[in-house]
Amino acid sequence: MYPGGYNQTAKKHRAHLSHCLHWDAPGQILTSVIDAGNTVRYWIGSTGMLLMTEFL
Repeated sequence: MYPGGYNQTAKKHRAHLSHCLHWDAPGQILTSVIDAGNTVRYWIGSTGMLLMTEFL
């Protein structure tokens, strides 16, 4: 379903976010999903709070 670079892209975005955000809750899981429209949605796993949305 996803192109071969999906995991690499997701890792790259997580690394980028980790540099941009001051992470106040160590151990929180940051989740990113790339949907069919190449939109990336990030949210914090335990809270379900949508963090940001960006377009590739």
